[in-house]
Amino acid sequence: MNRLKLFIFIVFFLFCLTAPYSFGGKEKKLPSVTVTGTVRLVGTGLFNELIISGEDTWYIAKEDREKLHNLQQQVVTVKGKESVRELKLLNNLGLIRQKVLSGIVIVSIGQ
Repeated sequence: MNRLKLFIFIVFFLFCLTAPYSFGGKEKKLPSVTVTGTVRLVGTGLFNELIISGEDTWYIAKEDREKLHNLQQQVVTVKGKESVRELKLLNNLGLIRQKVLSGIVIVSIGQ
């Protein structure tokens, strides 16, 4: 009987220890930004990226490329969530930071 109580206590203790982490209280909310620039396709056949180039260069997330694919070489204004993607160089001498837009909503096309 004591082993059963000990087992139940340990299971309950582990549950209480891990339960707060399941609610995601420390998740970072991505800031929303408005970007205006020209939509461009850069890269090679297999490794192409869709970007918006204006004052800064913004890379478009893969799930949002379809929204802007037909607007290449046009000036657009979009709203989206900003994040940063860090790419490490192969020779370990540097780090590249790319600004990435996701959850894009098109505000206007052309100006």
